[in-house]
Amino acid sequence: MRVLCTANTGSRLTAKHFERNYASPSSEFDLETEKEYIVYGIILWKGFLLYLVLGEGMYPHWYPSELFSVTRNELPPDWYFARRREEEGYEVNAVWGYEELVNTEGHFDELSNLQKTAIDVFLERKQQIDELS
Repeated sequence: MRVLCTANTGSRLTAKHFERNYASPSSEFDLETEKEYIVYGIILWKGFLLYLVLGEGMYPHWYPSELFSVTRNELPPDWYFARRREEEGYEVNAVWGYEELVNTEGHFDELSNLQKTAIDVFLERKQQIDELS
């Protein structure tokens, strides 16, 4: 899946983001407008759809889908999906992505916290996804 960055500031987000303290109108994201990015995962978190993208920094981050338009909607053939329930203590209600992101306990949190072992797994999966995209 590929997306085109249409905005890189919080001013383009809906008020719902600000109410939930996800971002503010003055937030700046390390994305380049009019640049196409490959999506490495998708989550539904507290009602927000977020894409896992390797922005202009060194590490992958979750970005609001409102900052992008979809240019290629085909998902990699080896992606997985999991639905998680709030009543079970999950803030992330759905995850689409490579195997470890969806099926390995702790990988999601470790990746979000930029732990080296999770980054290494991400980089390996990134290479595979890039070859297919």
